[in-house]
Amino acid sequence: MRPGVRWPKKVDALPIIQCLRAITEAVDQFRTDPTAENLNRMWNDGGPTKLMMVLVTSHISSFTKDDGNEGSPDKEKLSQPSLQSSWSGIGATVQLYMHSVLNITNGGEPIECRLLYRVLLLMMQDIDQTQDHLSGDQGCLCQSLWFWKVFTGILALTKIQHKQTATGIQTARHCVTGSCKIDSGRLREWFFDRARAWTLATEITDWKDVKSVLVRLAWPAMLLEDEKEHAANIWAEVTSCCTTESNKT
Repeated sequence: MRPGVRWPKKVDALPIIQCLRAITEAVDQFRTDPTAENLNRMWNDGGPTKLMMVLVTSHISSFTKDDGNEGSPDKEKLSQPSLQSSWSGIGATVQLYMHSVLNITNGGEPIECRLLYRVLLLMMQDIDQTQDHLSGDQGCLCQSLWFWKVFTGILALTKIQHKQTATGIQTARHCVTGSCKIDSGRLREWFFDRARAWTLATEITDWKDVKSVLVRLAWPAMLLEDEKEHAANIWAEVTSCCTTESNKT
C-alpha cells in the first residue's frame, strides 16, 4: 500500500439490513392491502431515507481511523463490526435487492446492462473476500449474509436474462445492449457455484429452509406468484447441480 493511502475497513451490515427489513415489511403491507395509506407508508414513512443515511454513514465509517490504542487487542475486538461486509458489497446487494427482489426501483424496468455488470462485479469481489464466512458456525448470521448476497445476485441475473430472452435482446449466452456485451452465462455459473458451495456446507436443500435463511436477513413474505415460482425454480437448479456433483463422486 502506498504511504498515506487508506483502504476501506469492513462495515457493520446489520443497521443496513434492519432498514431493509423495515422497507420489506412496508412493501408486504402494501401488497397485502394496496391502499393509498400503505403506499404512502412504503415511500414516505422514512424507510428509504433512513436507508440512504445509514449507507452514507457506513461509507464514512469505512474510512474513519479508529481512535485510541490501535494496537490494543481489546480495542480491535470492540471495533470489529458485528456483521462484517465491505461497504461496496453490501451497497451493491442492497441495490439489487430493492430492484430485483422487492421490485420497487427503476419503474420495474431492467437495470442497464453495463451498470448491472459493474454491480455484480462488486458483489463477486465481496463474496470472494468473505469466503471464510461460509465455514463459520452453522447457522451464524454472517454465513446467512454471505448466502443472501449470493442468492440476490442469482435472482437479479436470471431475471434480467429472462426478460431479455422474452424481448429478443439476449443472443446465445451473452447479454447484448448496444455496445454492452456481457457473458451472462459465465456470471450465472459463478454465482451458482457459490450457492452450491453454501448448500454443501450447510446441508440445506429444501426451498422452505432456504427461504427461512433469507428471511433472517431480509426477504418479502408477499412475492407475486410468478416471482415465487421463479425463486423456487432457481433453487431447484442449484440443488440439481449439487445432485449431479454427488453422483459424479
